[in-house]
Amino acid sequence: MDEEGSRHPAESSRCRQRRRPSQGHRHRHGGEVTREQIFELGEYSPGRKLKGFTRPINRIARQMRNAGEVSAEAINPFLPVYDPTIKGYQQAKRFRVPHAIVKLWNESVDEHDGA
Repeated sequence: MDEEGSRHPAESSRCRQRRRPSQGHRHRHGGEVTREQIFELGEYSPGRKLKGFTRPINRIARQMRNAGEVSAEAINPFLPVYDPTIKGYQQAKRFRVPHAIVKLWNESVDEHDGA
């Protein structure tokens, strides 16, 4: 496991090397990414499953809550989004970073970029 909590250090490294999204892209997509975008960004084969995809970052958030490093009320930073009309098992349609976290990220990036 790498320092980011990933069991796939090459994947986290590859994602870090990707160009940061423009401000316009960040605002248009509002913290959501589709399954298709995940497969493209991760260069995953079509047969790969995304079961447990949100676990590493949400586990780190839980550890930070437990250690008192963030508020005990802090929300999970990465959430699967499902079709509410489908009952029972289904694949996540997309994944979402909550708006409050997107806002903090955008402010941080804009400040860093001097925007």
